[in-house]
Amino acid sequence: MKKQPAKKRFAVGAHVRVIMPGVNGVVAQVDDAPTVMGEYWHRIKTERGERRDPGCNLELIPEPIGAPQTSPNVVTQAELVEYFRSLEKALDEHKQKGTPAGDPVYEKIYNQLAGGLALLGVGKDQIEDMANGCGHGTTLARLEKLRKQPIGFSL
Repeated sequence: MKKQPAKKRFAVGAHVRVIMPGVNGVVAQVDDAPTVMGEYWHRIKTERGERRDPGCNLELIPEPIGAPQTSPNVVTQAELVEYFRSLEKALDEHKQKGTPAGDPVYEKIYNQLAGGLALLGVGKDQIEDMANGCGHGTTLARLEKLRKQPIGFSL
């Protein structure tokens, strides 16, 4: 009787390669028990969006040789500042264009920010703390204000 290979199960935040179609991503969620095909299924965030894949279609991306030892979810201050500066630039561009508050473009900008930070291991519930921690809390507050659509009625 042939021995079955162990089923692969990757931790949330692990950097993985999706073998087919050959893209890299970060594990955002993993099932607690094996399901279809007896595999653990993972939700992977990639540059092109989210996808679900079984562990047999994933492989761990190893740390580069000689890389400083850090925990997988540690985001550098420079990476955060870069994301929030690009957010500030996008908001300034839309201000110059005259894009009104509540326009769907601001929701899209937020989703792009959240997706990019997710690739760094930052969840949506951590974005505000991260923004404040790197001195860009006002930039995130500005986006939040623009995301909300004004009621627009008068008495």
